[in-house]
Order: sequence, then C-alpha cells, then structure tokens
Amino acid sequence: MRRFHTGFLVAALALGQTGCLAKLAANSTARIMNQAAPAMQAFTDPATAEAALPYSITQMEGLLLVIPQNQLLRGNLMRALGSFGFAFLEDRMEEAEVADDEARIEYYRNRATLAYLRGKQVGFEALTLEEDGDGGAAGAYGRGIDAWRSYLQQFDDQEQAGMVFWLGYNWARHQPEQGRP
Repeated sequence: MRRFHTGFLVAALALGQTGCLAKLAANSTARIMNQAAPAMQAFTDPATAEAALPYSITQMEGLLLVIPQNQLLRGNLMRALGSFGFAFLEDRMEEAEVADDEARIEYYRNRATLAYLRGKQVGFEALTLEEDGDGGAAGAYGRGIDAWRSYLQQFDDQEQAGMVFWLGYNWARHQPEQGRP
C-alpha cells in the first residue's frame, strides 16, 4: 500500500510540473524564434517566404495559447501578420485587380483584412498587458483621441516602441473605406 501512495505522489508531482515545463519550453521557443526572425528577411526566394510565413504564424498562435503574457511573442506575431498581409496577400490582390478577377480580389482582400485585424487585436492585448489601467488600450481608445495619446505616451522603451509600431501598422493597413484590405 505504501508503494501505491508513493507512486501516486510521484505521478501527481510530475503532472503538476507539466504546466511549468510547457511554459518554460514555450518561452524558450519564443526567444529562439525572436533570434531567428531575421532569417525570414534574408530569404532570396519570395515564394519560400510566402510559403513559410503562415506556418510561423500558426506556431506563434499556438505558443500564445500556452504563454499569453509573452510580449516578445506578441510583437513577433504582430510583425508576421502585418508582413504577410502586405507582402503577399495584398500583392496577390493587386495581381487579381490587374486580371480584373473580382472573386480573387475579394478573396485576397478578405485574407489580408483578417491578418491585419488579428495583428491589431494582438497589439491591443499586448499594450493592455503592459498598462491595463482604466480598461487598457481599448478603454483609452474608446475615451477619445486625448486619452489615447496620453495612454500611448506611457510606452517609452525600445521593446514597447515595437509593439506600438506594429499595432499601428496593422491598424493603418486595414482601411476598407479606401478600397484596401
């Protein structure tokens, strides 16, 4: 009976540590992905980059489920979404416009819109993780331009500047009233 209790205790401890180990591994993966990110910009074959980027985005989205507080991951995800939308989806949309193919135009416009909207959402969440008072980023934006400006002035280091930039980039790229995604 004593062996059963000891075995049960060891199993319970191991299961309890699984979550910590998963977060440790996920944070390590996020740091490695950040260090490896410049490799995407060095691809000489755009088709390889276009094919690889959705897999990177999917992996980052999965990691975000495990480590939602990881700001490095959020910054890389915003950059990947914005880059994919602009460099590939909008490019495909423009090719469809030249071909006067309305169905393809709408298809790529919708995909780019989804990428930019997700980048914007990740950005609002990232800023709110940094400064969540009074409803975070969405709360500040909802209170008007002065409150939004005041809120943004809280972000002053290099890592935060990247978050603010990629939020703005995704937000600016999504302007459907101007005919863009």
